[in-house]
Amino acid sequence: MYHIFAYIYLLATLSEVPPRVYCDIEISTKELIFPLGTQETVNIKVSNVNKSGVILYFTVHNEEVVQVLPSVIPLHGYDDDYNFTVYASRAGHSEISANSSDPDVSVKHLYLVANVHKEKYIDIASQISGWIYFVTWALSYYPQIYTNFKRKSVIGFSFDYLALNVVGYLSFGVFIQSVFFAPAIQEEYFEQHSHGLLPVKVNDVFYNLHGILALLVTGLQCLIYERGSQTISLITRLMLGGFGIFYVVLFILRAVCVIQWLDFLYFSSYVKLVITVLKYIPQAYLNWKRKSTSGWSIGVVNLNLAGGVCSIGQMALDAYNYDDWKSIFGNPTKFGLGAFTVLFQVLFMVQHYILYRNSPSTDGKDLM
Repeated sequence: MYHIFAYIYLLATLSEVPPRVYCDIEISTKELIFPLGTQETVNIKVSNVNKSGVILYFTVHNEEVVQVLPSVIPLHGYDDDYNFTVYASRAGHSEISANSSDPDVSVKHLYLVANVHKEKYIDIASQISGWIYFVTWALSYYPQIYTNFKRKSVIGFSFDYLALNVVGYLSFGVFIQSVFFAPAIQEEYFEQHSHGLLPVKVNDVFYNLHGILALLVTGLQCLIYERGSQTISLITRLMLGGFGIFYVVLFILRAVCVIQWLDFLYFSSYVKLVITVLKYIPQAYLNWKRKSTSGWSIGVVNLNLAGGVCSIGQMALDAYNYDDWKSIFGNPTKFGLGAFTVLFQVLFMVQHYILYRNSPSTDGKDLM
């Protein structure tokens, strides 16, 4: 009997697990935007601490931009609030992360991005430019819808442009809606970008849904209004088939675990980028072939041009104000797409106001 009790005691001793240090830590913000020469106070709320002597260390990844004081915070053995101050020394961007003296206290989520700008009025101008291009691009669908409705005809409006635009918005919508609404996708994102912010905002969700709805209305008009002999060209059908094959390959790669769902969504968003470059070409070609812009709303062109100029303008304002020209030249895709959009709108204006200004109206008649 003694041996049995001794054996049970030995098992209990060997299986005894030392108490785990547990600590809930929350930071008041993960992003700061403030002017050069000022400071911001950040709060850290600590709860459920069951061990004293834990120390937090803050690391500034670009010390020329900001400084943090205090850079070390000892945690008490009870719930408490702590503050640290971020000082803006130079315009730019910097990340502030934290480390713990105790590996059992997880602080991976303790970080923030500090954005220091030179002048407040430039930052306001940048925000205004952002809202202008957001609104103008959102409204750019309606002139074409109204033109189709007024003429009861879609002759002169490129079906290739519409088809590519629909596929582009649906592809980007898959990325936007999944990242914004799917917790599993968000977990994958933060695994790959532990100190990042979600790249999708509420306005992105509504903008994408609004665009898809407007394009579906335009597509319905193409079905019920006079369209002559217009149809989707063979080249565009082949392109759409290529995108379909691309998605099949992505599904296969995901099924065999070569890529994650987040990678699948990123590739889907790249389809939108490619289509944005290509979608205006069919409409420009149709205008040239017909020697007329009748049926293609100049209102769409004006709004897209205003949006494109404001988009590039916002990038330039931010690059100067945050002393970060890499945001333009280091991201040629975004800048190139904006510039490409502006150039095509200029081409459409040249076609409408100069080349084919005296072309007779083709309302309801197919001159192709």
